[in-house]
Amino acid sequence: EMFANKKSPATALRAAQQHMRQRRAWQSPYYWAGFVLQGEWR
Repeated sequence: EMFANKKSPATALRAAQQHMRQRRAWQSPYYWAGFVLQGEWR
């Protein structure tokens, strides 16, 4: 969805993390904080 709307990978990651944090079962950073962007994406 983010790729189709031409959003950056950083924006997509942030949106996914925020979405996960809104759900009670996934609020702990254990589930969402471990994801990082690597490499040259431009």
